[in-house]
Amino acid sequence: LWTLLGEIMRARGEFDEAGRCIQRGLLISEAEKPSLAWNLLFRIRLALSEQKYQEGLTFAERIRSLDEQAGLPRFILLPAAALRVRLYLAMDLMDQASQILENTTLSVTKEPEPGQTHLYFASIHLFLMETKDREKADKQLAETQEQIIAILASLIESLTEEDYLELIIEGLLLQARLAMRCGRKRAAPLLLEKAVNQAVFAHRVQIVIDNSVEDTDLAALYKQVLSDLKVTSQNEKENLLILKQSLFPESRINEKTDSISEGVSQSAADSLTLIEPLSDREQEVLHLISQGMTNKAISERLYLSPGTIKWYTSQLYSKLGVSSRTEAALLARQLDL
Repeated sequence: LWTLLGEIMRARGEFDEAGRCIQRGLLISEAEKPSLAWNLLFRIRLALSEQKYQEGLTFAERIRSLDEQAGLPRFILLPAAALRVRLYLAMDLMDQASQILENTTLSVTKEPEPGQTHLYFASIHLFLMETKDREKADKQLAETQEQIIAILASLIESLTEEDYLELIIEGLLLQARLAMRCGRKRAAPLLLEKAVNQAVFAHRVQIVIDNSVEDTDLAALYKQVLSDLKVTSQNEKENLLILKQSLFPESRINEKTDSISEGVSQSAADSLTLIEPLSDREQEVLHLISQGMTNKAISERLYLSPGTIKWYTSQLYSKLGVSSRTEAALLARQLDL
């Protein structure tokens, strides 16, 4: 349960808390090799999201070692192989990624067997990287891409949102990239919009961020979709802001007149005055929060303990009359702090 909680935190982009939860789960499962290997999958996913790729490969090697010792089931080995492919691709090591897939029966033009969906998606990521410089007029390539789009549509249709939401979102993102390459200028934005919508409304924005790292096909579309997306609740506004700031760092906390700024707590936004003046140190911490830094990163920057930074953050929330880091950063901008 600790690792599942950590996975929820990771999907929301809360890496520090995710790491603590997953580490606790790993410690508890240390004696049971299959359970330990299963929990290591979540640790690798966190490393991928944090862009600590070499660290992720270290954990993947632990799973391989556990398999040699205990003989792990396919439902662990297949996702582990998919994660290794994604790590190698993120490091631009396509030969190593390709070697993993060569040892399977997968083909991008054939629907995968049950349990192989993660690995099939990884093979599409490799395909997209290997073919990104080929001519768009390549007829064989176009036919292959159309086949993959059809297979992805079938797979997504077979998955339930309750159990496989992140896979559905990833599948939609892959479909959007392929549609863009095929020149489907109407389909691509619709697929991307559907993926982003589900990610924002279900607090799964990290899956979009993780996939955008190797995705240059949809950069312009992302701006369009994020600009047009309609959100209502405070959580949705925060998720949308996280996506904008992650995909386009130049826009970080630069939305003073954007409708998202309406998400700042109404009493604080109306008055635009502080409940109590901020100390120099509190202003320093608030400035770093506005840059998107985590408590851990701030503690390292200021040479203070994480507990001390957490205390300063609590003080800031109280004085600003807000309840989240995003609200604090937005209000700081409005108050010119």
